[in-house]
Amino acid sequence: MTGTGEQPDSPGSKRREISISRVIVEFPEAVAIVFKRLMRAPRRSRQEMRRRVSSYIVGIEARAREVDYIDVELAQSIANGCHRLIDTLDADSTEEHRCLVQAAVLYFVTDEDAEGDTTSLIGFDDDRLVVDVVGQELGQCGLAISDSQVP
Repeated sequence: MTGTGEQPDSPGSKRREISISRVIVEFPEAVAIVFKRLMRAPRRSRQEMRRRVSSYIVGIEARAREVDYIDVELAQSIANGCHRLIDTLDADSTEEHRCLVQAAVLYFVTDEDAEGDTTSLIGFDDDRLVVDVVGQELGQCGLAISDSQVP
């Protein structure tokens, strides 16, 4: 893996370069460390990634019934963003594209990432950042809730 790859913006359009390093520099150091580790994870199928996202949301909803500080609405928005990232994968996706999508999904479904999802008041902020930055790199802006949408 070289860190960059070409990916079509849309059928018949000129291909644009995807840059893993351009994504990584957008993250705080703690997030970048976890994200880089997740990029080395064995490849998962689209179905497996979807299952992991759906299962994680069920767990988040259950945990939110026990504590009042978990932002289920934000978690659901991030999950929807993960599903949209997964939708960008097809047989022609580059390895860089696959790695970015999978690492973003795995970051979301990892409770103890840079900021614990269920143990911190801001537990999903880092997850939102990861999904948004990866989405922007892949030409899919606004996948999760942006800062401007947070009250």
